[in-house]
Amino acid sequence: MNEVFLKDRMARDNVDYEGSGVGSARKLSKKEIQKLKFDEIRLPLLILGFMIGVFLLTLHLHLEELIVYFKGTAVTVPYNPGDDTTRFDAPNGNRYIINVSKAGCKKEEITLYYMEEDYQGAIVMTMWWLFPICYLLSIGVGGAMAWYIYKVFHNSGHATQKKGNGKFEN
Repeated sequence: MNEVFLKDRMARDNVDYEGSGVGSARKLSKKEIQKLKFDEIRLPLLILGFMIGVFLLTLHLHLEELIVYFKGTAVTVPYNPGDDTTRFDAPNGNRYIINVSKAGCKKEEITLYYMEEDYQGAIVMTMWWLFPICYLLSIGVGGAMAWYIYKVFHNSGHATQKKGNGKFEN
């Protein structure tokens, strides 16, 4: 009977040592820990890259509009609310049809901006709230992803259990 008990006890100890029971805290190498961390941040890193791209595109489009607004020529033309286009009689005598769908204007007149003599390239300013929302969204989501990535790399996150008291420590 004593021999059977010892064999059973040895089998259980071996199972614990193999990694399926209490006291099976196998130490991971630095390379394995880095691989686990990179696997954990793959999606947040992709989202962060996308948000950086959205921020840079928004900045580019906003700067283009500001350059035309401050350095260009402004002309006010009649507009029917709800239409996607408006007619613009240029100083050279030609009539141009300009897409104004991004204006969101409900007035009877709309202001178009053009650079030098590029009448066909006349634009209407984008709705005032679009750029701040894009900035806030890209900075907010991108900042959250950057914070998550920082926390993954600066937190051990691998707890091992002490045999004596059953508590976990990092």
